[in-house]
Amino acid sequence: MTEWLVRISSFARRVRGTRSVDYGCEYCADDGNLLFGHATQVATDEERGFILLRCPRCGALYENTAGGFDETRRLTESEARRVFPTLSRSGDIRGR
Repeated sequence: MTEWLVRISSFARRVRGTRSVDYGCEYCADDGNLLFGHATQVATDEERGFILLRCPRCGALYENTAGGFDETRRLTESEARRVFPTLSRSGDIRGR
């Protein structure tokens, strides 16, 4: 069933013309890894309805909608701290 969801998600992105995302590595470029629980959720913005995800392999940060249509956007560390003020200041943002 997960494979079916990944195919539907990829198809929906192509149909909607979602802007391209500059993924950090092949692992996080795979919808199955980024969107289905294999990336770490490191912050939430409930007011806007967005979450911040971190790739466990390359450490890249992605803002995405918490529900509904996929709106993935890659953020730098400074952008992520500005957009998600609750993000930990421990310096361990990359999880390494």
